[in-house]
Amino acid sequence: AGGSFWQRIGAMLRDPRTWTTVAYFVLMLPLGIAYFLIGTIGTTVGLSLMFGPLWEGARAIGLLPAGAGGIHIDADLDLPLAIDSTGETALALVAMFVVGLLLFTVTLHAARGLARRHAGLAKALLVMR
Repeated sequence: AGGSFWQRIGAMLRDPRTWTTVAYFVLMLPLGIAYFLIGTIGTTVGLSLMFGPLWEGARAIGLLPAGAGGIHIDADLDLPLAIDSTGETALALVAMFVVGLLLFTVTLHAARGLARRHAGLAKALLVMR
């Protein structure tokens, strides 16, 4: 607390807490970007894979009009997206739902694991014993 301005600056620069805090803040940029991408992509893809088949199923049984959702697929493309009488595509939609549910669940568990790891990193770099 005592000393001149330059002595206090020198003491701060010699303090290891200063440098571990700087290291923590430098690590936060790439880690924050990675956390955001993992959370956003995992959640979006998982929920899309879950609710996309439900939307297509609702359209197939007539609960929604054919052009519902603002997406129009030209029938001339002959894409294997429509539910047909063979049931192959319906099975694929069920598989997509299951994969989406698994991906969403894995994303939630990954977020909890990342939070625990990040808490350990913050404790190691910011808390001096």
